[in-house]
Amino acid sequence: MAAEVIHRDVKSSNVMLDEGFNAKLGDFGLARLVDHSRNATTTLLAGTYGYIAPEANVKGNFTEKTDVFSFGAMALEVATGMRACDFSAGEDDIVLVDKDAPVPPMPATKQAARASFSSLMSSL
Repeated sequence: MAAEVIHRDVKSSNVMLDEGFNAKLGDFGLARLVDHSRNATTTLLAGTYGYIAPEANVKGNFTEKTDVFSFGAMALEVATGMRACDFSAGEDDIVLVDKDAPVPPMPATKQAARASFSSLMSSL
């Protein structure tokens, strides 16, 4: 397997739009070039809570799949206007993934954004 770039901090504030509203991922400060055939664990925990995949949070194992998880958390935030997890409860009570929780409804004010969101997603 060839080395690959793992971004490790995919989140909405790291996505920039050009003049044609094409999305570009930026801020590669935490990115690493990883050769998984030599070492499955990249480094210590890095990234932004709420976007970090559970396996990366627990084991420190970052792969392209952890970036895909982060993209999903970001897409949920863009679609609903809400973060994927609630940090107001305190650090000890943060649940990064609650698979039993109902999917939050899209706020009425965000209904008009569906077409724009669809366009954004197709440009990535």
